[in-house]
Amino acid sequence: MPVTTMDIASVPNFPQKAIFFTHFIFIALSAMGHWATNGYLFYNFILIILILWSMHNIQSSEPIQMAFMVNICSIVLDIFYLAFCYPNSYGAAERFSAALAILHLVARPFTTIYMLKILRERGDEPNFLGGIFPAAPRATSYEDIDRAQPPPPPPTNHGANQHSYDFSNVQQI
Repeated sequence: MPVTTMDIASVPNFPQKAIFFTHFIFIALSAMGHWATNGYLFYNFILIILILWSMHNIQSSEPIQMAFMVNICSIVLDIFYLAFCYPNSYGAAERFSAALAILHLVARPFTTIYMLKILRERGDEPNFLGGIFPAAPRATSYEDIDRAQPPPPPPTNHGANQHSYDFSNVQQI
């Protein structure tokens, strides 16, 4: 039976799948210890769901944008959880799961940067604060024909004779 090599570029949604499996493995192994609370599992579960949604809905940039924002928030939340809930027991499973949670925290900025790259490939920039401060409108050549343009105001000659002719731009014959 011949061994075939698989081209990674031919795998659909490979970057999202790599991000998904990276987070999935780290979350599963970090949850082995009893120190990981339900809150830790909750926001990581939300991240996994958003990554799966981004693989399913590749036409929209919203799922990957939400996963990007949750991953940024997760960095801060991981620091809090590790600072306040770090296991004080010397059990091997507790220490192993906490060590993998630290490794997961180290991997998060890399997956966040890669999510930003995917977001830009989909033609969008991250919209921080959910559109509270919208981006400046882009200059476009699109003309909205549905909106009626007001006619230009008629020229006014204040105090000048309306029948006069301006000879400043006359050409000689």
